[in-house]
Amino acid sequence: IVEEVLAMDPRNRDALLARAAIALAANRADDAIIDLRTVWQDHPDSDQALVLMAQAHMQNSAEDLAERSLIEALKINPLNERAALGYARIRLARQDHGGALKVLETLSQGGVASKDADALRLQILLSQRDWRGATSLAGDMADKRNNPGFDAYVLALTLQAQGHYREGIEQ
Repeated sequence: IVEEVLAMDPRNRDALLARAAIALAANRADDAIIDLRTVWQDHPDSDQALVLMAQAHMQNSAEDLAERSLIEALKINPLNERAALGYARIRLARQDHGGALKVLETLSQGGVASKDADALRLQILLSQRDWRGATSLAGDMADKRNNPGFDAYVLALTLQAQGHYREGIEQ
């Protein structure tokens, strides 16, 4: 179907994005980049194209280009979950915990309910031994999910990380 649409309209945004995603799934980053550049030329406000471009750059081991693409995507849409998670992971790989937390907190403050972002924030807070922040986030995560088993699990992990083993076990 994608090729049929592109035969009728070679610059169709959705079809080019779909073909790029298919190329990325097949580890053909260079093919994806060609389609994504076309999309970006016609739609410079496409945060989706930039996120896929970052993924293509990561496949080509061009982390700096991936980071630039994610920064641009976040300028267009600061609440783009995929862009925020990708950028946060790059910041973490560069030992910039503060930068990673900042972008993840922007998602949360913007009302984006992301299990992955919350889990990554919790990992960062625990690794920094920010017990208050981790405990607060664990409580928020439990409230969002309304899942007693999950609530207890996250809170127990947070307490155990602080060395409060008995309280963690009791959760």
